[in-house]
Amino acid sequence: MIDLATDLKQRFDWAMSVSLEAYEVLPDGKSIARSDERERAIDIFENLHDSVDAIPPPLIKATEALRDARPDLFEKTLLHGLRVVGRDGFFLPARPSSSKY
Repeated sequence: MIDLATDLKQRFDWAMSVSLEAYEVLPDGKSIARSDERERAIDIFENLHDSVDAIPPPLIKATEALRDARPDLFEKTLLHGLRVVGRDGFFLPARPSSSKY
């Protein structure tokens, strides 16, 4: 199974590439423009990617152990946590390292 840090980096790269590919070709046919929302998303995913190396190795190992011991429960819990991000203003960071809590 792929290690968690590598998996996170690949997922953040993929999400960033989706935002990079979302652009509009301007009338001159040579220039492109992205929405402010897409530009913020690119910055956030780039920062998330870069922050993976700051996760303490013992935390990575403990998380991998949980994932390996109960994969179904791990996925269910992880998906639930991801669903609540941004819901009802619970966690809407301007940058990945900031939160209103």
